[in-house]
Amino acid sequence: MVNKTATVIRGDGTGPELVNAMLKVLKECNSNSELILCDAGSEWWKKNNGDSYISEEVWNLLKSSDACFKGPTTTIPVPNAPRSVAVSIRQKFELYANVRPIKTYANSNLQLDFTCVREATEGMYSGIEFRTSDESAIAIRKITKKCCDRVARKGFQLANDLGFKRIYAITKRNI
Repeated sequence: MVNKTATVIRGDGTGPELVNAMLKVLKECNSNSELILCDAGSEWWKKNNGDSYISEEVWNLLKSSDACFKGPTTTIPVPNAPRSVAVSIRQKFELYANVRPIKTYANSNLQLDFTCVREATEGMYSGIEFRTSDESAIAIRKITKKCCDRVARKGFQLANDLGFKRIYAITKRNI
């Protein structure tokens, strides 16, 4: 009996190899999920063109699925290339909080237990860029109150749920 469906984007470059390894692990775990394999990324785009690395068919799969596994994808650094697969998906579905738990194993000498929560749809991900000459360009780092508030709320909610006693606000200005 299938409980959930997941779209699996094979990706490009090392993506298909890594996705195949993940699929073997899921098979061994006896997952009751239906996995729907599809293609997206620069290799797909080179063959099909268009204004996105993601086809309309894959967007529809993503909308109807319960989850998505995405293999690594390449973003070609050329003018007018589409936005990356990861950023496109995050912005379309407002997946604004990049949540990264960091915890060491019990037998480690150093004990770490924290979670990094980072805003993942704005800043340099906004993609507001333009040339000012043949030798220069400008990229605008867009930051809104709405997005700052919601990622901060997510961080506080997670800290509360996980029983953390302290929260640190950190900026990473270069991304």
